[in-house]
Amino acid sequence: QQLQTDNVYVGTQSKFNSLELEELGAWHLPIPITEKSLLEEYKGDREGILFVGRWEEGKNPELFIDLIEQTGLPAKVMTSPNGVKKFEERLEKIGAKYDVRASIIGQEKVDFIKSSRIAFNPSTVESYGMAFYEQHIQLPTLVLAEQRWTGNFNGDYFYTCTKLTMAKRAKELYDSFDTAEKWYNLGSLDHAKQQEANVFHKWNTCFNMFESKQSNSSTAK
Repeated sequence: QQLQTDNVYVGTQSKFNSLELEELGAWHLPIPITEKSLLEEYKGDREGILFVGRWEEGKNPELFIDLIEQTGLPAKVMTSPNGVKKFEERLEKIGAKYDVRASIIGQEKVDFIKSSRIAFNPSTVESYGMAFYEQHIQLPTLVLAEQRWTGNFNGDYFYTCTKLTMAKRAKELYDSFDTAEKWYNLGSLDHAKQQEANVFHKWNTCFNMFESKQSNSSTAK
């Protein structure tokens, strides 16, 4: 409805969306990354497959559990407080090694992501995919093929799979990217740095296109 309202301009997180809505006057206004240190290199050991998201249908957590069961690899989960018990119950049931944490932020969140070896994002519904954005900067990340939301991102820096191929692809990536340096060499970190450097410029350009209302009243000042 906003897009059909006269004299209202809408900002959207992705260039993909802004091009889709170009005729309606949508601006590409990226949300800055929450944790700036995700743009820094990591030198430590890496282990486990990372999943970020609540236990809800659109995030497809059951498929993540299936992947862990098929591969036998350790699970690392960032979720909401309500999701912790569900993830732990399901992972214990299949005898998996796991580390499940709720609502972590700051350096703990950054270290948790960076110390994972690969990520799996089987989401079928995303408004943009901020968790995916943060993951794929630092890690080889698998997504399900033919998802509309992955159009928000550069296909050079993530991998696709199907339910039938996910275990094979995950094992291949896990073995291929045993160090952070091997992933950085492909360019995802540098690409993210370039994107982040343009965030303020995009907002500023947008604001400068509009003439603000001028007033001499002390209240307005």
